[in-house]
Amino acid sequence: MADLTGQIFAGYEIIGILGKGGMGIVYKARQPILDRIVAIKVMAAHFSGDEEFVARFLREAATAARLNHRNMVQIYTAGEEKGVYYIVMEFVDGISLQKHIANHGRIEPREAVSIAINVAHALQHAWNEARVVHRDIKPANIFISKSGDIKVGDLGLAKSMGAEALELTDPGTAIGSPHYISPEQAQSAREVDFRADIYSLGCTLHHMLTGQRPYDGETSMAVIIKHVNEPPPEILGTLPDCSVRLAMLAGKMLAKNRNERPQSYEELIAELTAVRKELSASSSKDALSKPKAPAVRKKISKGTICVIAGALALVLVGGFLQRSFLKSCLNRVFPRPEPPDSMVVSTVPVPTDDALKPLGSVYTNAVGAEMVYIPPGEFLMGSTKEEQAWAVENGVKEQYVKWEGDSPRKATIKRAFWLGRTETTVGQWKQFIADTKHVTDAEKKGQADWTPQTGGGPGGPKKGACWRDPGFGFEIQDNHPVCCVSWNDAKAFCEWLDKREQQAGHLPSGYKMRLPTDAEWEYACRAGRQTRFWWGDSHKDGVGRLNWGGKRDGFEFVAPVDSYGLRGRNRFGLADMLGNVQEWCLDVFDSSGAHEELNTKGSSGYVVRGGSFHYGPSSVRCARRESYFPADAFSRIGFRVACGP
Repeated sequence: MADLTGQIFAGYEIIGILGKGGMGIVYKARQPILDRIVAIKVMAAHFSGDEEFVARFLREAATAARLNHRNMVQIYTAGEEKGVYYIVMEFVDGISLQKHIANHGRIEPREAVSIAINVAHALQHAWNEARVVHRDIKPANIFISKSGDIKVGDLGLAKSMGAEALELTDPGTAIGSPHYISPEQAQSAREVDFRADIYSLGCTLHHMLTGQRPYDGETSMAVIIKHVNEPPPEILGTLPDCSVRLAMLAGKMLAKNRNERPQSYEELIAELTAVRKELSASSSKDALSKPKAPAVRKKISKGTICVIAGALALVLVGGFLQRSFLKSCLNRVFPRPEPPDSMVVSTVPVPTDDALKPLGSVYTNAVGAEMVYIPPGEFLMGSTKEEQAWAVENGVKEQYVKWEGDSPRKATIKRAFWLGRTETTVGQWKQFIADTKHVTDAEKKGQADWTPQTGGGPGGPKKGACWRDPGFGFEIQDNHPVCCVSWNDAKAFCEWLDKREQQAGHLPSGYKMRLPTDAEWEYACRAGRQTRFWWGDSHKDGVGRLNWGGKRDGFEFVAPVDSYGLRGRNRFGLADMLGNVQEWCLDVFDSSGAHEELNTKGSSGYVVRGGSFHYGPSSVRCARRESYFPADAFSRIGFRVACGP
């Protein structure tokens, strides 16, 4: 089609081209009769003879014209001029979100969340008023006006879900942009509802926060396959200081199963609004806590301001304040790279949650174990009926899955705590034994209550087996997780470690070294996901992440802790939360499901979590829980230490 710039088309003065696409050209134009600037989308001439395409083009106008919202590009009219079809719409004087990201890189979280809220309001209106699904939400279709308004444009791929809907896409044909397309769109254009737009908005939010698209590939098909098969990308891997609540919500929006995404726009907007409020509060708190710089002339650079401020601090203030403020200024001018695993290593005493730490902060305790900071938050505890059915189908007894509860229920971890990055090791346990001469329950009984059978089989009791020789047929090393320890033994270790930490002045009042509660363990394991495993729903994606299923990942029995490196750590940076050895929890076991608060009632034993090297995938899930008596000593059970209120 020839460029219409400078011509009169359908009564409009064409000023210039705003953009081109496969469907046609969008022009900036002036409508003389109303003296207003508009945008005109003109269909490519070779489509005019395609009746189906024309019907879809005009349907876009009819559908979109019924919608009027401050966050939508308004459609004014549509028509045909000498065989060429067009739509006239509101002109947004500004730039697209895509250009904004290209010009400025990743967007500050509060701004990104605010943009997402505005887009969600527009999509909510389209869905509630006309059952319209946009189906092509992406940064190129979101506009930021010079006055700061956010507008959603291009309903050209919208699909009405109402009674009068026409299916204008061939069966099995995916429409949408490859980098932002939902898994269900990629597999079937017919099976799409508003949750597809929530997924695409999640992709857009990820792009805003990280400056990177969620998935990339050499071809469009390669990218689409990743949307269908690969687990959602982890924002915290790229942006470790991101709000945990925001990272969890972004991950929820990108769930492969649309039933695991927010189930309404009302829910999504409420969650986004809560995140924005949290970010605003955090920003205000940071602003109040920052030292004020002395007044200087505007032409002085920021780096110079920092140096001057540091020098004045050296003169006016002594001791720690001097050094910390100068260090802060120098770090702004010459920022230091983060450690390779994006964790912030700290040797300071464990803080309370009154001053929340950055995600990934690490405290090293008296036996040299890394304790990872776990922020407070909410999660759904337990498993769905679908997950339970899958577990039963794959070998778990039905009575066992009932221990996970009737259905997922909301639980809140009200205060921050710290949790061992790995299970307690043999080397750390030896320090305890050397100091206390503790005799384990297995040693008292002269046997372990269960040891594995080489080459497979059910296993059973074994004379002489204990933590020194758990019966694996090889010499245990200091970096293996200690096992054949009972709940009583694990509790004694925590009490000993607590005394050492208290004597060293490392623990604030009300905090102690202990086993994690049932709820804390599941919350820490999930690390923001509501899936079967901490990485997603596919057990096939567990390859190279954990030690389970007998030689499935290179080890017949126990493996050294953290054997799988970063791939074996969840989003909180915790290793071996599933597999290797099962882990004791503080709670008394309740067969009806886990408790939000510590459970001390009952006499059925104590909770064990996480599955082991001996179990297959169906028994190594975030929600899986078992019960053993306090003196039971198994070669597949160990523990990790928590520090909390």
